[in-house]
Amino acid sequence: MENSGDLSYTDFIKELLGRFSEVLTKLFKDLCKDLNLDHEVAVEISDAKFIEPDSDPVVCGYYDPSKRLIVASLPCAVEMRGRDFSGELLGTLAHELVHHCQFTCRSQLCKNICSVWLTAEEAQEIRKMLPYDKRPHEVEARCKEKELGEVIWNKIEEGQEAKELLASLILFLS
Repeated sequence: MENSGDLSYTDFIKELLGRFSEVLTKLFKDLCKDLNLDHEVAVEISDAKFIEPDSDPVVCGYYDPSKRLIVASLPCAVEMRGRDFSGELLGTLAHELVHHCQFTCRSQLCKNICSVWLTAEEAQEIRKMLPYDKRPHEVEARCKEKELGEVIWNKIEEGQEAKELLASLILFLS
C-alpha cells in the first residue's frame, strides 16, 4: 500500500485492526450470550507475530484468563494461509473462545461448548506436565474450533460492519 494522506501503512493497519477488534468484541459478547457463556470477553486482532508455544498444529493466538481476552495474531494467520487467512483467523478465534468457556464456565448450560473446566493455575500445572497436543483443554479446543468457527462466521455475516472490516483486511493484505 502506498502512503496516502496522513496515515502511514503502520497507522492504517493498526487503526483497521483496532476497529475490527472493537467490532469483534461486541460480536463475541453477543455470541457468548447466545451460547450461555460468560459475556465478559474482549477480542484483539494483533499485528504482532506469535504462535502458541509447542502447538501442533500451529495456533495463532492465546486466551488470557485474567483479562478475559482472546488474542489472535494476524501475521501468523497470513503466514499459515496466505490470502485465505480469514479461515485461520476464525479457527484461532473459535479455539480461544473454547478456552474462554473452559476458564469461566462452571455449569451444564455451556456443556455444548466446553466440558473441561480449569483455573489459570491448573492450566500452568498441566502445561508443565503434558505436551501441547496431550493437554485436555487443548484437545477439546481443537475438536470444537471448526464447528464454532462456522458459528462465528455466520455471526460475522449477519453484521455488516464486521463483514466490511474483514473484507477491507483481505483487500489490504492482497
